[in-house]
Amino acid sequence: MKLSFADIIKYSLSFLVAAALFAYLYKDQDFGKMLTDLSKADFTWIIVSVLLSLISHWSRGWRWVIALRGMGYQTSIFRAFLAIFVGYIANLMLPRMGEVSRCVVFQRTDDVPFQKAFGSVLAERAVDLIMLFSAVLFTLFWELDRLSALLNTKFGGQQDAYKAKLMLLAYILLPALILGFLLWYFRKKLLTIGFVQKIAGFLGGIKEGFLSIMALNASARWAYVAHTFVIWVCYYYMTYVLFFSMPETAHLDWLCGFTVLAMGGIAMAVPVQGGIGVYHYLVSGGVQAYGVEKLIGDYFAVLIHGSQVVTILFFGTLALALMLYFASTKKKKQPQNIKSPNP
Repeated sequence: MKLSFADIIKYSLSFLVAAALFAYLYKDQDFGKMLTDLSKADFTWIIVSVLLSLISHWSRGWRWVIALRGMGYQTSIFRAFLAIFVGYIANLMLPRMGEVSRCVVFQRTDDVPFQKAFGSVLAERAVDLIMLFSAVLFTLFWELDRLSALLNTKFGGQQDAYKAKLMLLAYILLPALILGFLLWYFRKKLLTIGFVQKIAGFLGGIKEGFLSIMALNASARWAYVAHTFVIWVCYYYMTYVLFFSMPETAHLDWLCGFTVLAMGGIAMAVPVQGGIGVYHYLVSGGVQAYGVEKLIGDYFAVLIHGSQVVTILFFGTLALALMLYFASTKKKKQPQNIKSPNP
């Protein structure tokens, strides 16, 4: 893939923002001590978390195959699984390039046209956005008091719970409503701007992708929904089981698991490499809302993010090598066009 000068600047700035935020959050940490302390974690639970993540990725690959079969393409679940890991490792280097990368490699191994594959990926985006939004709403509904108290401590000084709740709503709901109204009111003028047109086109693609899922037959549609739930249940438990890897977080309950899931999901939606910095800030803040001290919260954020980055680097590199092998093998098997000699 060729990158323009503007792309290089954009991705460089994204990386610098992520690095700066991470450095700011951990500026007072002794990294040597942190690594020593994290090495004492119970790796049994880390392995369980990694296995759950692999199950979620396999189910994501299977779900993708279901969507593609609905378009008439018979594809390999195993290669779809590998392509997804190729996308994950691409996202660690360039934000939002994972979707493109997995579609490109899958086109070369399974002959799925890029546009069709990308449309199915946009459908995934639509469904996963719904799941993430549901997790965030569930967390806000059940844990509003805790999150309000955390926001109160960070931004509001010592105020009563009622004022803290109003502050939380002011930070989240009011800006969203104002932004939504402004976007709607100035929609015609905004759509004349090239950048906004790209966003509108992207959102239109998500809508079309979602409608393509609804066009599946009943059994395929239910299978798609079932795999979506498997993916997100695994996402939840791969977070929750890591609480038991550290004695300081072993007491955290299932509701804290939802809070960390929601915070992590929001962070990964931010266009920075691998959610670096943003993920650590939100996840650390999430567990602090449950009485965990900041030091331990920062440690836990590094543990959960680091375990997944290592998983992606290992399996992503292996997946990339295998997909390149499959692509080269497929190319060798294709008949070569031999020019007939002139009579």
